[in-house]
Amino acid sequence: MVSNEVKERLINLGYDYGFECPQLGSDDEYPEYLVEAADECIQKIKKYQNNGNITFAFMTDIHYFPLPHHEVLLKRNLNVYKSISEQVRCDKLILGGDYVIDSPKTQKLGGYQKLREAFLPFHYLPVNGNHDTGSLWDSFMGFETPVNKLRRTEVFHAFFDHLPEEGAVFNKNHKGLYYYVDDDGNKVRYVMLDICDNPEKYEGTLLGTLCISQSQLDWLSSEALITNYDIVIVAHSILSPLLIDEEKKSLSRYLEVITRVLDAYRNGEAIREDLYEGDFALHVDVNFAECDRGDILGVFVGHYHDDKVEYTKSGIPCIFTANFTMAECKIPRKVGEKSELLFDMVTIDRKTHTLYLTRVGAGEDRVVKYY
Repeated sequence: MVSNEVKERLINLGYDYGFECPQLGSDDEYPEYLVEAADECIQKIKKYQNNGNITFAFMTDIHYFPLPHHEVLLKRNLNVYKSISEQVRCDKLILGGDYVIDSPKTQKLGGYQKLREAFLPFHYLPVNGNHDTGSLWDSFMGFETPVNKLRRTEVFHAFFDHLPEEGAVFNKNHKGLYYYVDDDGNKVRYVMLDICDNPEKYEGTLLGTLCISQSQLDWLSSEALITNYDIVIVAHSILSPLLIDEEKKSLSRYLEVITRVLDAYRNGEAIREDLYEGDFALHVDVNFAECDRGDILGVFVGHYHDDKVEYTKSGIPCIFTANFTMAECKIPRKVGEKSELLFDMVTIDRKTHTLYLTRVGAGEDRVVKYY
């Protein structure tokens, strides 16, 4: 159990990720108002689905902590998802990172175990988030060395090691948390990026938390994108050209290369650039004019705990979805109402280049075009 002293320090730092999550009125794991919310979403999704459309669920920023009300809310969300997926076609369940609340290593691993047990029956596809290694806890506590860090290999075994059974293809030359999964029936490739793929000597530290490695960049540009399937990109965060917030840009600057590569792919262009310096230097040299390409249907991210849609220069939509948990959310939430929930059911109509995002719980439905 986290001590009151630690709890107070976290709150004073502005990092209350759910210790103060509202207490629930009951322990009911599927109250009637959520049954009604599921039925409402099912009717909407049925209108969007037809031959050739794909549908997947996107849940992000769970920030789970093993408290009774967190566990009940998790089960409520998953019971709603189960009802929806049993009555409409759902091709994938995608998780957008930041799974457990920052805490000592043993507690974090315990949180992963609880989440794994809850999500495994649904065949989930996760990406790595900036809270998922445990490095932030050591920073909060002022430790000189990251004693509670989780290495990528530990996170893999805690939450990712079921993926080979789901058909995930990893980079053969690098042990990372990035991979792709092909849906051969729908001719769609899901490319799952790791935006915390920092140099090994910085693993488990805050330095370079939001970045990708040269190995991942090579894999993305020369392997993951080389397909005639349409592509869905998933990452915990991304820096799009329109994200001008200078503070966030300075933190995420190493992610800008992702949208540059995606735009070059979509336009069928060559891209040759040397980017950044020192340990974080990157080099990209690829000519997409020479490959048979599908289209990039969208980029799906979390991290900002808010709903937002931006476009890259080539017209790829970057769709930000607010957080699954009730704490630190920029969208109003209330216990005892459907706004306890928050995730998206995404249906993509490739004939009209339209993405229908049906919101389950708090927030609004969204209709997004890709050009």
